[in-house]
Amino acid sequence: RAGPVPFFQRIFNADGYEQGVMKYQAQQNCGRIEAQANMDAFLENPQDWAYQKMQEKNGAPIKDYVNANMEPKQTVLSTVWAGVVVVFGYDLVTGVAEGRYGKGTGDLLHGNLWNFDFAFLTNLFG
Repeated sequence: RAGPVPFFQRIFNADGYEQGVMKYQAQQNCGRIEAQANMDAFLENPQDWAYQKMQEKNGAPIKDYVNANMEPKQTVLSTVWAGVVVVFGYDLVTGVAEGRYGKGTGDLLHGNLWNFDFAFLTNLFG
């Protein structure tokens, strides 16, 4: 919903994330979904989230973090973008492993990192 940062926080810092959600629920007297959406927004960009909350206290409209980025057009664009990233990432990983990119040893991390051959860009775009 709010990007990769909250996703990784849920995986690698699950207890801290849950504590933050429960604390927000208790302080704001709201449901879990709303607390989770606000926690995700906070983790993605704390300064903007805090600014939005200050503006809301001063009378600005309340931002609906639960339904943010859920318009059909935005969902389709995000899905297409994720697909493109996955395809290029897969091609890079398999290309390095097969020796299409780099020195041809299939090992980019042991002395071949600085000899990386960027000719694959011409294969992809040319």
